[in-house]
Amino acid sequence: MATRRSGSRRSGPPKQPYHERVAERVIEALEAGTAPWVKPWKAGAAPGLPVNAITGKPYRGMNQVWLGMMRPAEGDPRWCTYKQAESVGAQVRRGEKGTVIQFWKTHEERAEEGAEGGRIRVRLERPRVFTAVVFHASQIDNLPAYTPPGSVVPGWQRDAHADWLIKASGAAIDHDQGDRAFYAPLTDRIHMPPPGAFASRETYYATLFHELGHWTGHESRLNRDILHPFRSIPYAREELRAELASMMMAAELGLAHDPGNHHAYIASWIEMLRDDPHEIFRASRDAQAISDYIVSPKRALEAEQSVAYEGPAEVVRTEAVARTPVPVARSAREAEGPSF
Repeated sequence: MATRRSGSRRSGPPKQPYHERVAERVIEALEAGTAPWVKPWKAGAAPGLPVNAITGKPYRGMNQVWLGMMRPAEGDPRWCTYKQAESVGAQVRRGEKGTVIQFWKTHEERAEEGAEGGRIRVRLERPRVFTAVVFHASQIDNLPAYTPPGSVVPGWQRDAHADWLIKASGAAIDHDQGDRAFYAPLTDRIHMPPPGAFASRETYYATLFHELGHWTGHESRLNRDILHPFRSIPYAREELRAELASMMMAAELGLAHDPGNHHAYIASWIEMLRDDPHEIFRASRDAQAISDYIVSPKRALEAEQSVAYEGPAEVVRTEAVARTPVPVARSAREAEGPSF
């Protein structure tokens, strides 16, 4: 008969996998109506993309969604690790509980054979997963006070930015509907009510960016599987991606976020996550790709404007900029594009 060794630790219940813990918390938030993408906000009052307090880089994909949910205090989007806080003379308060996040490494740089000093970026056969524990700024002492980046962008300028990005997408948009908005994959066109049919210009943009999210699924763009029966689970999966992407884009652009009728999908999303906890990670990954695809012209233009201020330098244009049609300019200033 086997006996336990003296002094050996009693084994406790197995630790719940990370993806299951995250999915459970997301389900709780969906049931309570507090998940970030089902909470509306007004233009100019976006909660802010979670960013690293030391590097200033925004968190992406599931980490963006997860930290947006776990933020203990509104108004400050900063997070960092214990060591990062120490590196600037700050200190995580004793007893504070950190939040676990994951990073996936799919590529790495390696020395190029036969090329002195040359390096190439190669895809890993198996992605590597790294975890980190981060703390919110409100859990850290001696961290510099948070200063929001730039001043509040006035409403007319947010509208101009949104209009420019919509044109830059190259999407075919027909304002031919009375009370519904949708993307038609077979004709590759977005159908919308006219802007005046919406309660506000902000709601119009929120709806259109949601439909642009679906539009990116076309085989000539991000090539997602988007043809499914209405209100089926696969249909709800695509709705989740479009709504997460809409939230990400709204936060980055300072637009209003209004989930509207997408509350109707909450039950399907909960069922979906209970059946497959990994789905929220896949959806967040795809939503980040959608947001990147739509917003990339803005980021590229910001980079070009920054280089222009710093002096002449070679600017590498991304594929997104190459596909971008130049909006018709009404003035010499507009011909340069909006200042984001």
